[in-house]
Amino acid sequence: MVKIITGKMNSGKTTRIKEHYLLDKLGDGIISRKVMIDKDVYGYKASRLSDNLEFSFMIHDKYYQENLFKNGDIYSRHFCNKIGPYWIYKKGMKRVLSIYKNLIKEKVSPIYFDEIGKFEIQCDGFYKPLKNALKKNLDVIFTIREDLIEELVDKMNISNYEIIGR
Repeated sequence: MVKIITGKMNSGKTTRIKEHYLLDKLGDGIISRKVMIDKDVYGYKASRLSDNLEFSFMIHDKYYQENLFKNGDIYSRHFCNKIGPYWIYKKGMKRVLSIYKNLIKEKVSPIYFDEIGKFEIQCDGFYKPLKNALKKNLDVIFTIREDLIEELVDKMNISNYEIIGR
């Protein structure tokens, strides 16, 4: 079964997927936790649901640029991609993909994916593990903006799904 948690940007989708996991603590997956500096989003940490393991995943362009020369990272060699104003850490993405690969191999179900969207529609980001989980008939729960649902379910050939409301 595929369950979709949806809403607009900043509508609490990540909070809702974590609440869903905490109801019975079955399965596993990763959510994106905002890291704030005052009222600004500094970036995101990837947070594993089963053990709260956290690691850096994205940094906002504003903070990356401020630290550009301090870190000696003038050629973006530590990043694998950029979405909007956020740079995605290469090591963070590798770690997330490795965790999903192991969860799928171990047939953990349900598998939780937070922030499915344009990257996955373009066959990037979490596309491969999401596609593999679906192919193996594992239960999948993911968040996505409401304006991207139709495009993603078409892309992934998902015909049987449930929208989880508040």
